[in-house]
Amino acid sequence: MLSIKMAFKASIAALCLVPLASTSHAYDLSINLDQLSDAPEGFFKKELLQTISTQHWQQVENFLNKSTNYPDARSFTLKECIDFAFANNPEIKQQLSDLESSRDRLTAATRSWNPTASISSESFTINGGESFNDRREETDPSQSNPLGTIRRSRTTDTTNSRATSRVQAEVTWQFLDFSRQPTINSASASYSAQRYGFYLFSRDLVSQIQTTYYQLLAQKDLITSYTIIAKSQKLSAEVQRARFDAGRVSLQDLGQSYAAYYNTLSRLIQSIQSYYEFSSTLARLVSLPEETFIITKGESKFQADWPFGLDESIALARLNNDRVLQAVELSEGSKWSGISQLNSTLPKLYLSANANYLGSESSLNSNQDVELESSGAGINGDSYTTTSVWSRDSNYDISALIGFRWTFYQGGVNDANASFDFNQSKAFEFEAESIRNRATETVRTTINALDSATLEFMTAKAAADSSKIAYIAAVARMNAGLTDITALNQLAQQYQDAITSKILSIQNYNTRLSTLYRETAIWPQDAEGIADQLLNQTGLQ
Repeated sequence: MLSIKMAFKASIAALCLVPLASTSHAYDLSINLDQLSDAPEGFFKKELLQTISTQHWQQVENFLNKSTNYPDARSFTLKECIDFAFANNPEIKQQLSDLESSRDRLTAATRSWNPTASISSESFTINGGESFNDRREETDPSQSNPLGTIRRSRTTDTTNSRATSRVQAEVTWQFLDFSRQPTINSASASYSAQRYGFYLFSRDLVSQIQTTYYQLLAQKDLITSYTIIAKSQKLSAEVQRARFDAGRVSLQDLGQSYAAYYNTLSRLIQSIQSYYEFSSTLARLVSLPEETFIITKGESKFQADWPFGLDESIALARLNNDRVLQAVELSEGSKWSGISQLNSTLPKLYLSANANYLGSESSLNSNQDVELESSGAGINGDSYTTTSVWSRDSNYDISALIGFRWTFYQGGVNDANASFDFNQSKAFEFEAESIRNRATETVRTTINALDSATLEFMTAKAAADSSKIAYIAAVARMNAGLTDITALNQLAQQYQDAITSKILSIQNYNTRLSTLYRETAIWPQDAEGIADQLLNQTGLQ
């Protein structure tokens, strides 16, 4: 009875579709012998038969269809995934924008050789005016002087205006600056480092897509294998159920059959969930506009042989690894920046040309009108005077000179900044050496892992073939009554383990191969030339 209860508890523990209320009970394997002996007849049989349900298989099938069969799913090869990623992935576009920014900084530093030109203009106008009007009229109404009328009228207008304009132009060329070329060299090194950063991100993206794609292929094969095994175990358990009802096998044999079946279902469910997660990850990396669910094409197999030996692979990684080259360029950039800081204290020679023009205009207009009339005296007079004065003055000067600026003391600020840059340069040098050492370690262990995965595949394949034949023989012996279900379940478990090792050894080999491509800065066949093509299209090569 002890073995029956433990087999029953193990089957409950392996089943992941039981209600949450059964969780603590499923993991409780403690046994009270008094309760065991006092249990009513048929108690454990009833409890086991209540656990067995045909709905479990249907629920797993529904979960499989929901997780892997999407109406908008699209099937892609590995190369198609990489092509779509380089066309749509926003992080690739971000890297390109950063590279363009670095190129613009280099362009700005290079153009500091060019002369500068400026022009300015200003003008002002003064207007003035004056108007005077005087009118007098007298009439003597006395009878003694009937003609005693006097009229006088005087009008004066004066207008004065003045306009002045100034135009100044200057061209300056600083033809000798000892800090300029180091600044350009520093910007050039920064641009090269940014370009290596783009290559580094591109290789990492390709490696992530490859790894995720290989994981998808492996999970697809595991789902297929676990489905086949689960169907076989389900059929075997149903046969055991019929034999149990006929009294030909024990409750222990029946419990073991369903425990093995439910354990395989648990593995199948885990593989389905992993497939869904990897497919979602691949969709994110590929960045399709509609976030389509991705299905892999082809089968899981060894992708290629690594063409280089250990020493050659290590040499390639130490020489060409993008992380190493990026650190070297950053070191160069910091060194040139420090030199620029020191050279900024040296004199700067410049050539300057200036042109100035000053012009002014002034005008004066005056109108005078006088009219006199005296009726008594018989005097009439009329006069009109107009005066106009206009003048214009202009002058200009042109000068050219060679001068220098020398800030020979800056309080030690530039020396401190230069020391900072030089120390930063040394830090990047040490970082490059550290990256070389890590790359050497990675290449060494990865090449050994390729051999390990190959041997693991060979032994796992042999184990799978052997356990499959043994399983078929065990089924025949059990049908003949020569063995029990325990041996059959052990062989089924061995077959599952061998199939899993076989599939995962292929995945591990391909993943390690992708790591070697990345560390040695070699593009795999599915991604060859894609990064350079993108740089050429954007003019950043």
